[in-house]
Amino acid sequence: MRDGDAAVIGERHDLLGVNYYAPATAAAGGPFGARYADDPDDPPRTLMGFVVKPEALATLLRRLRDEYGNPPVWITENGASYEDPPPDAAGVIQDPARRAYLRDHLLAASRAAAEGCDLRGYFCWTLTDNWEWDKGYTQRFGLVAVDRAAGGRRLPKASLDAFGAWARANRLA
Repeated sequence: MRDGDAAVIGERHDLLGVNYYAPATAAAGGPFGARYADDPDDPPRTLMGFVVKPEALATLLRRLRDEYGNPPVWITENGASYEDPPPDAAGVIQDPARRAYLRDHLLAASRAAAEGCDLRGYFCWTLTDNWEWDKGYTQRFGLVAVDRAAGGRRLPKASLDAFGAWARANRLA
């Protein structure tokens, strides 16, 4: 630390980027006085094991509004990994669970924005299926499938069209 660092660190930031996938439930115990705990509601989970509770995203945005001065927020990552079926006759992968996950999170974020949360944007993780840092290619988050056995051929998922329709209907400019 140098003289003046604390003042710079304490400045209001231009924006806050939030990577949100799932809430975490804590319980007493563990080496620091708290530990991760199972969610008592036993909600649905993604293939990655993430709890699916879209309203928790709205709760987070409300807390940022109420407790941290309502900074301009961009959801910089949000998405879900699910088992993808083979493409249909039109070459599209029907992924209703991912579509529902995105729809429900977008609706929760929209409700929070309507309540005065300064939400400026929302980015889905990720456009294409990718290498997950600790899971390799086993988790498919993308809106577009990558068929590695076919030389990297791209296959659209129904969630791509759904997300695009939402973005066009809700653009800011």
